[in-house]
Amino acid sequence: MIHGYGGGTAVFMRLAPLLQNYFEIILFDLLGMGASGRPTYDSWTADEATAYFVDSMLAFVEKIKVLQEPFYLLGHSLGGYIAAEYAIKYPEQIKHLILMSPVGMP
Repeated sequence: MIHGYGGGTAVFMRLAPLLQNYFEIILFDLLGMGASGRPTYDSWTADEATAYFVDSMLAFVEKIKVLQEPFYLLGHSLGGYIAAEYAIKYPEQIKHLILMSPVGMP
């Protein structure tokens, strides 16, 4: 589950318990938000920022070894945009994509 801009995993704390009997729930803070570290940067284009978040998500997924089989990916707001970009880049990893009020989607 990916939260929106300026949020953190706490936004899903009421939803996650309702789903935990059906799914293994994994929450993480996007870099620079929630309780995560703060990246250093000068300035990024929109494409560079998107790649930064998608690449960091891939690193997280690989680190926790989720890739044994396709998984459900849920994103809210900015997290929905990032989830969609991730699914476009790595479609073989995604079983279902769930977008909750995704921002920036044409």
